[in-house]
Amino acid sequence: MTSFDEDGGDDVSSFDSSADVMIGLVAVVLLAVLMVIPLADFAHTRNLVQEQTVEALTHAGKLTVAGRDAHVFLAMPDRLVLPGSAGREDAIHVDDILDDAGLQARIAKLRRDNAVPVLIVTERGQESAFLVETVLNRLGVPALSRIFLDSSCGYLANDARPASCVQETVLASSDGS
Repeated sequence: MTSFDEDGGDDVSSFDSSADVMIGLVAVVLLAVLMVIPLADFAHTRNLVQEQTVEALTHAGKLTVAGRDAHVFLAMPDRLVLPGSAGREDAIHVDDILDDAGLQARIAKLRRDNAVPVLIVTERGQESAFLVETVLNRLGVPALSRIFLDSSCGYLANDARPASCVQETVLASSDGS
């Protein structure tokens, strides 16, 4: 709508469309920043909790599952961590898992002692987990417990964990086939 001033001429409106565009852009950028900040903080918290969990398991000492000794394997993205005694740990690079003689000796001892292997798979540690499962199967370990420490399992979000986060798996039949 155009109004006329007292002299009869057109009134020049003080409306500036570029200011509205700038305000809109600032609002969009502000909303985007507000959406990203909580995600970045959650990723940091998740990584911190994972590191603390791995540290605690590495230094936990003797663990048991259903009254049997448990041997923990930590599948990390680039290595397999084997917690040792007195807080000492051994790490095997992902490229060396299939051929590592020390790992094979530990697994053979685990089988002789009738211990339960517990494979803890950290986020992006699936390759290491797959390789150690191959070695466990090749050496005749009958069963394996897996615990997944990734964000889809909701270890930080709530106490309800999907059934796929903790698994009991039979690797070989009792007759060795």
